[in-house]
Amino acid sequence: MAKESTCQRCGRLTPAYDLLHIINLDGLTSILCTPCVNATHLESSPAGGQPIPEFEPYVLKVKNKRRHTFHIRGRYGPAGITLEAFKLSESVRSDG
Repeated sequence: MAKESTCQRCGRLTPAYDLLHIINLDGLTSILCTPCVNATHLESSPAGGQPIPEFEPYVLKVKNKRRHTFHIRGRYGPAGITLEAFKLSESVRSDG
């Protein structure tokens, strides 16, 4: 299992790969989960927008019967919404 930390905004225990270190204009650092980063963006955006849904991991089974699990996250960015699919490395899955 991946290491976990607590989001400083919502208090949810979150895998380390889904946390962002945010530094504001005053130099203060916060550790936020992806949903809280997106919510912060929506709150500060004059255009508003819709919340990005949270996605369940997608499991792909290939010919040799191996399973590949991809995690998917959406984030607001300067160019709009980005979706990112990624596979955890062995060291992250084994907490090492």
